[in-house]
Amino acid sequence: MIKLLSYFFTVFSASTALGLETYIYPPTIDININCSIDSKIIDDIETYYSDADLRHSGSASAQAVDLNGDGACEILLTPPPAHVDRGHEFTIVLMANKNSYQPAGEISWGTNSWRYGKFKNGYPRILVATYTGHRTNPIYVTDVYSFDGKTYVKEFDSQYSHGQFMDLGLKAYQNKNYKLAERWYLNAYRMHREENLSDANNLALVYIRQNRCTEAVDLLTKHLDLPNNTKRQVKSAEFNIGLCQKTHK
Repeated sequence: MIKLLSYFFTVFSASTALGLETYIYPPTIDININCSIDSKIIDDIETYYSDADLRHSGSASAQAVDLNGDGACEILLTPPPAHVDRGHEFTIVLMANKNSYQPAGEISWGTNSWRYGKFKNGYPRILVATYTGHRTNPIYVTDVYSFDGKTYVKEFDSQYSHGQFMDLGLKAYQNKNYKLAERWYLNAYRMHREENLSDANNLALVYIRQNRCTEAVDLLTKHLDLPNNTKRQVKSAEFNIGLCQKTHK
């Protein structure tokens, strides 16, 4: 039997975030996190974290996953919904250590709002769609968590929405600072859960301005058949592709 901890672990992640001006969202990746584990381990963990003596109410939910592809399961634990003193849903990562599963970081919200990004220290980054500001007028942002070798911590605590990244990109573009515009537009492109041709068009423009037509054409071609494309977006993409093809004849 896996020994359970004798306390409930809560981490308020210390941000190791880089400054907004230098941070670029990592590229997202597709990974298979399926993992099989003895159902008794799951039952024991859920029972333990649902214990009313630990000031919870309701039931915890645990899911076995293989985050780093090594064949050993981690556990993603969602505490009971009425857990006291917390204003939002969160998920605790539990990792095997000898004969026990120990907490290795707390990540905002549930896994439905997560995407996985480029690996760091052997584990994938986790991009989380969340919000900042007052709940009556929230700003929707994307935060990033990464593994520091022991635990998941917040790597980037974003305060900027997609629209704000777009505004910064446009301002830099108009000032002909194309490297800076690329950074803002790349963040706008990568923070979205779904790929978007409009964001790809903006990013392609700054590639073209930097004589990087091959990257621009590859990016736009990849997005031309997305189901949510508008005719205007497709027309803009085709114009930009044509511009590159003319330049390189």
